[in-house]
Parts: sequence; structure tokens; C-alpha cells
Amino acid sequence: MTDKEILEKLLDLHKIDSQIVKCEDEISIFKEKIKNLEDKINEGRRIFNEKKQKLDIFRKKRAELDIEIKEKESEIKQKDSQISMIKTNEAYQALQLEIKTIKDDIKKLEDEILKIMEDEENTAKWISEQENLLKNEERQFANEIEELKRKISQEEEIIKKEMEKRIEAKKNIDRNWVEIYERIRRGKRLAMAAIEVNEEGEGVCSGCRFSIRPQAIIEVKKRVKIHTCDNCARIWYIEEVNDTMKV
Repeated sequence: MTDKEILEKLLDLHKIDSQIVKCEDEISIFKEKIKNLEDKINEGRRIFNEKKQKLDIFRKKRAELDIEIKEKESEIKQKDSQISMIKTNEAYQALQLEIKTIKDDIKKLEDEILKIMEDEENTAKWISEQENLLKNEERQFANEIEELKRKISQEEEIIKKEMEKRIEAKKNIDRNWVEIYERIRRGKRLAMAAIEVNEEGEGVCSGCRFSIRPQAIIEVKKRVKIHTCDNCARIWYIEEVNDTMKV
């Protein structure tokens, strides 16, 4: 088998591998998108649940303050009942001061309850408004995720078919070159790299941007000799379409 025949068969294998790599990259992109959507769903739920927990905290705190106010009101009644038993003016004034202090405490607690009620109302309103929005958003994200999973299945099916073609393609290639090709592919994902040639005839390896000798470009273009990159080890090729070089 000539170098030209080997190179052409390697190029057929490379086209299959390029399709596989393309599909794998698409799958990676789709999976990343799914992860981002799932993160958005989880973040939305986290914020919503935090708000619900805050609402519960507000309600619990308000209930505790209500109990505390009742206890202080009961304390005032108890002290009011003691007034008739007071014998001196000093004791009467002291008791009145105690009652005033308790009433001041009640006023502070009532002010705190009003603030909590305001926060509670705002939080309840936010929850009511966001609940349907969150459900709609999750439904939309879920649909997008299902579509992405469908695309992943399509790409996986293409990979499966290309792998079958790959097995057959390897059978027709020189065994030594298959081993070389596979060794390069394991490290680079793709074992071959096109030579990019500018208008001045200067070429670089598309895999690593390594400069290529003009003689090597000619030999690769004519497919009379197999060249590998001195830098990245990939096998070089140039495809010709309608007498123009395709890289």
C-alpha cells in the first residue's frame, strides 16, 4: 500500500473521528446548558423557600410577641390590684413607675409587631406573586432540558453509527499506521491536522500553528509522502476541491 493510499484511508478515518469529536463537543455544550438550567431551577427554589421560611419566622416571632404583651398586660392588672393596699405615697409612686415601665415595654413590643406585620405582608405578597411565575419558569426550563436531552440522544446515535463505520474503516488501513494514528488520537482527540496555506504559499499546522517547510507542503498536497508535525505529532493533510486547497 502506497503512502498516498494510506493517507487517503487515514483521512477517511479522520473524517469519521472529526464527526465523533463534533458530536462529543455538542453533547458537552448541551450538558452544560442543562446544568445551567438546573442551577437556575434550584436557585429559584432556594430563594422561594428562603422567603417562605422568613414568613414562618415572622409569624412565629409575632406570636411570641403577642404572648409577651399578654403577659405584661396581666402583670399590669396584678399591679393595679395592689394599689388599694398601698399605704404610703412613695410606695404608690414606685408602683405607678413600675406600671409605666411595663406599658412602655408593651408599646415597644407593639411597634415591633407592626414592623414584623409589614415585613410579613410584603413577604406574603412576594410569595403569592412569585409562586406562579416560578412554576411557569420551571415548566419552561424543564421543556428546554427535555429538548436538550433529545438533542443529546440524537448526537449519541450519530456517534454510535460513526463508531460502527470507524471499525470498518480501520480494517482497510495499514496496521502500523493504525497504531500510530490511534496513539496520536489518544493524546490529541484528533490524529490529523490540515495544513493551512496562505497566498504566499506559507503553511502552518492547524493543530498547533507550527510552521511547515514548502517542500513538505508540496509532498502532502500531492500525497506522495506522509508527514507528521514535529511539534504536535499530528499527521498532516491537504484536501483539494476544484483545484483549490481546502484546509
